[in-house]
Amino acid sequence: MKIVSSDTAPPNFFLIGLRAPPGQPFDAAHPNAQKVGTVVTRSRIRLDGAVADPGDVLKQDEPYPTFPADGPFRLETDIVTFKPVLDVVVIDRLENVLTPVQQLDLGPPPNTDAVKLHLAGSNFGTVSVDRGGGFGAAVARPFGWLGRGRPPRLPLAGRTGPEGDPASLTSFDASQFDLPDDYDNGFQSGQPLAGQAPLSSGNRLRFNDAAGPVNTVTVPPAPRLALSQDGQPLAPPVTLEPRVDTVVMDRGNGEVTFTWRAVFAWEDRLAAATLEIG
Repeated sequence: MKIVSSDTAPPNFFLIGLRAPPGQPFDAAHPNAQKVGTVVTRSRIRLDGAVADPGDVLKQDEPYPTFPADGPFRLETDIVTFKPVLDVVVIDRLENVLTPVQQLDLGPPPNTDAVKLHLAGSNFGTVSVDRGGGFGAAVARPFGWLGRGRPPRLPLAGRTGPEGDPASLTSFDASQFDLPDDYDNGFQSGQPLAGQAPLSSGNRLRFNDAAGPVNTVTVPPAPRLALSQDGQPLAPPVTLEPRVDTVVMDRGNGEVTFTWRAVFAWEDRLAAATLEIG
C-alpha cells in the first residue's frame, strides 16, 4: 500500500497486523485471527484548548527518566493493532506524584517495583465522559499504565502452555501461531476506562484532579483518511473510521494527547491501493 500524507497531515503510521475476533478471545472455538490494516495518527491540545505539537507517533515505550527500559513507562507505544476499550491515562513527573516518603522508599538504583506499587496507589482524581448527552459517572484514575507483566493485564495476553502459567508466554512462537491461545484484544489497553468505547470528534472528557483543578477537554477534529486506486475511489469501498482510543493527560506539562486509530479488514487488493492522510 502506498501512503500519501498532505502537508497538513498529522504524524501517522500504518501497519498490518492481527487481532482476535472482537469481543472474544482467540481460542479453539475461534481459530482464525483477523488480519487488519491500522492507521495511527496523533493530535494534542493544551489544557487551555490551544493546539500543541502532537509529536511523532511513538514506536516504542518511553520509560520515566532515569528508569530502565522495562519501565515504569511514562508513555506506551502507539503501535497497536486494535484497542477495544478506551484508554484514559494520567501521567506526571514522578516527583509530583510520589510523596517524599515514597521517594525515600525507592533508594538507588531505581526500584521499579516500588514505583509501580506507589503509582497504583496514587490517585489522580476522577475522569468522566460526555458523548453529547451530558457527563457520565466519574471514574477514579490512578497514575500511569497497568503493567503488561502482571494481572489484571497479563492474563489477557493469552498463553501457549499450562492453564494459568504466565511463564508459558515465553514459549510463544509467532512462526507457528497467529496469536497466543486465549489472546484477548484488551491486553493492548494500558489503562482502560471500563465500559467505554473509543471516542469521536466533539466528545468531551472532564478531569477532576484530587488536588483541586477541574479540566474539561474536547476531542479535536478527526484526521481525513481515504483509500483509492489509480486515482479512483475503491470499488467496493472500504470504510475508514478514525476513533480516539487513547487519551493521555500529561498533568506536569499541561497537555492532552489523543491517539486516533482506524482499523479495517485487510484484503489482498489493498496492497495496490493508495492511502491518503490529510
